[in-house]
Amino acid sequence: MNWFNRYPDPAYWLLRLIVGLMFACHGGQSLSAQEYKDFGKDRLNNSPRHGEWVDIKSGDRTIKAFVVYPERKDKAPAVLVIQEILA
Repeated sequence: MNWFNRYPDPAYWLLRLIVGLMFACHGGQSLSAQEYKDFGKDRLNNSPRHGEWVDIKSGDRTIKAFVVYPERKDKAPAVLVIQEILA
């Protein structure tokens, strides 16, 4: 068995290529853990928004969700975060 036949899936090779390019293009620059933690912290803390708990009904079930709304009159981009606890 040759090495290429051992991992014939093209997605495997694409993933290896992407990870390799990420390491190659890194350029030796790294951020400390504190810099990662503080990235965007001031911008987030100063952004006008409000949050509230809402009940979402799905059939006979009710799901509680925490929704954060931006304080603006025009449309705003949205991010949907789903936390999975199965892993």
